[in-house]
Amino acid sequence: MKDQVVLKTKPSKIDVVGDAWVLHFPRFGEEGTHFHSYGLLTPYFKGLTEGRLMATCCQNTKCPISKGKGELWLPPRADCPDCHQPMKWQEIENPTGYIFTYTYVERGGTGLF
Repeated sequence: MKDQVVLKTKPSKIDVVGDAWVLHFPRFGEEGTHFHSYGLLTPYFKGLTEGRLMATCCQNTKCPISKGKGELWLPPRADCPDCHQPMKWQEIENPTGYIFTYTYVERGGTGLF
């Protein structure tokens, strides 16, 4: 896919704790490292790094809305907003669509000046 988004920055280190990623972003040397975890949404971000788009769906037959035949959620949810049960991960095959808007966040670098 030549139209894939390419990350220009990378964390200095990624730990795997259970099924979750913990990213290390050094800001002011080792003592100023920011730790960020994707937690239960790690499969979504891991899929993006592999060129795959992952979504979730509710498969709880007792769910008052989906009745176990839920539609795909993108952005994904770790738990169903209707029955609060864990969602199942599913890859979206051959994803296509349009980007109607986006946000570009720019921030200053590290240090005082």
